Amino acid sequence: ALGQKMQSVFVNLNLTPKRWYFLCITHSIGRAFSGGSMFRCYLDGDLVSAQKC
Repeated sequence: ALGQKMQSVFVNLNLTPKRWYFLCITHSIGRAFSGGSMFRCYLDGDLVSAQKC
């Protein structure tokens, strides 16, 4: 429906079994006229995905 926010995001990651990873997911709420909220996903300190939500 119009006006509803996205409820989920998809992040395509290639992970190796039996290996530890550091995963960090952030959500920042945007102010009016700033372009909206942002979802960011970091894997081992590297930004792997950034999406408006």
